[in-house]
Amino acid sequence: MTIVEIPVPSPVGALEVSIASPDFPQTLTGVLWRYKPDGSPDGAAGTFEPGSLKAPFGNPTQNNGKFFMIEGTVLHHDDNPPSRYEIVVTVSHNNVPLHKDVPDDHGSGTVGNQNARFSYTFQIKVAP
Repeated sequence: MTIVEIPVPSPVGALEVSIASPDFPQTLTGVLWRYKPDGSPDGAAGTFEPGSLKAPFGNPTQNNGKFFMIEGTVLHHDDNPPSRYEIVVTVSHNNVPLHKDVPDDHGSGTVGNQNARFSYTFQIKVAP
């Protein structure tokens, strides 16, 4: 599992993460999980639902050093032949994108008559 370190330039403001499939329209859902700096679980930090694919998750100070994992799903629509998808994860600070990435773990592929799962893990690091 790859963990992406995301530097945040300021300890104040709001953090948000979004998921999208901009080039291949698909229906997405998911959960954003938070983990303490020691790796122990800290509960759900947000959800992604069709029509609401953004999850605010607090401020940089309270999340400095914490890990976050998106467990997402591309919902199938019985496509035959299967249709392509490519997930883009965007982490923003004060509505300014800091990082955009396609997850290494099944962030692109095809979906036909079964849901496709993907995950993405990142860590917030406030700049000194």
